[in-house]
Amino acid sequence: HPVLSFTCEEEIRGRNILLSMGLAKDAQFMCFCTREASYYKKLHSDWTRWDWEDTFHRNSDIEDYILAAQYCMSQDVCTLRVGLAVDRPLPRRMKSGIIDYSTHFRSEFGDIFLGAKCKFVLSGVASFWWIASAFNRPVVWANMIPITYRPVRHTDLFICKKLWSIEKRCLVTFREMIDAGARYDWKNNCISDGIEVIDNTPDEILAVTKEMNERLDGIWTASEEKEELQKRFQALYSPEHQSFGFKSRIGADFLRHNQALLN
Repeated sequence: HPVLSFTCEEEIRGRNILLSMGLAKDAQFMCFCTREASYYKKLHSDWTRWDWEDTFHRNSDIEDYILAAQYCMSQDVCTLRVGLAVDRPLPRRMKSGIIDYSTHFRSEFGDIFLGAKCKFVLSGVASFWWIASAFNRPVVWANMIPITYRPVRHTDLFICKKLWSIEKRCLVTFREMIDAGARYDWKNNCISDGIEVIDNTPDEILAVTKEMNERLDGIWTASEEKEELQKRFQALYSPEHQSFGFKSRIGADFLRHNQALLN
């Protein structure tokens, strides 16, 4: 159960925010966002300890999430693009019913209310998902890096960025990613290590989003193959990593298409 809750007055205030965006008070909706450069340029321009441009390998393009957002709308789940500071508004050609909340409607209270009431959050490596977790709402992470930092609950899903070794001319395996630990977290050591970072494709993000939606609707089809691959993936983590309590699952379709990285 959620640790936090709203007062009656806050519930009314939140419902009015939904109505202002054209959503019925009982409408299902999904929030999506990603890590964008504007957030750091706006909020941390005076920070000298960090070179934020050296963390931009963790960013991703919001347009890669549009296919997943359109799928949700086809399932009668409204979609809201959220975020405190974004690089650009959604292009008109891509909106097609998607609400660009971050550009036109955003407020601090609205962020909390939407994160608490959404069906789930689809996020890149951005902090909005913490709001959803605080209110026990499911989270999907795409473009996750590093692989050792995962959503925390068993109801959450994730897929990660892939890494290409220029020297070996092959993809870095999941075990190699795990063994690297936080090396590709705040500091981008990819260049010095001869690594190219590969963002998740729109189809990969769509697949893990569809899995989450079907799981929540109770129509997800499990199989022995999916569970066996999941067990093999989880076994790659050391007891030390597992002691952190990360219980989320890697996307089934993503894992099936990249099962060679289990070796």
